[in-house]
Amino acid sequence: MPARKSHSKKRTARTPTVIERAQALILDDPEQSLQKLASNVDISESTMHRIVKEDLRYKWYTLKTNAL
Repeated sequence: MPARKSHSKKRTARTPTVIERAQALILDDPEQSLQKLASNVDISESTMHRIVKEDLRYKWYTLKTNAL
C-alpha cells in the first residue's frame, strides 16, 4: 500500500507581511471596521478576525456611554 499524500495547503493569507499590514491599518485608524480592513488588505473577513484575535491578540470591547 503506498504512503498517503499530504494535501495540506500552503498558508497564503496569514503571512507576516499581511499581519504587519493589518496591524499598521488598525493602528492608523482603530475605529475602522473589520469588514473594511479585510477589503483593504484583500483577505476574507474570517481571516481578518483570525489575524486580529490569534496573531495580534487584540480584545473586543463595546464602548458604553451613560445616557442622561
